Amino acid sequence: MEDVESFQLYSQVIVIDTNLNFQDQKINGTIFILTKDESILWLKTKLNMILDQLL
Repeated sequence: MEDVESFQLYSQVIVIDTNLNFQDQKINGTIFILTKDESILWLKTKLNMILDQLL
C-alpha cells in the first residue's frame, strides 16, 4: 500500500512516446515522468526561454 501512497505525491505526468526507425531494426518505447506542479511550471519557463532564443 506504500507504493500507492507515494504516487499520490505527484500531480502531473509527462508521457514521451518514442519511435526510432533504423535500417535494420525499429525501437518503440514510452517514458512516464511523474512530477509536481512546481516542476511543470519550471519546465515551461525553461522551454519558453530556449524557444525564444531559437526564434
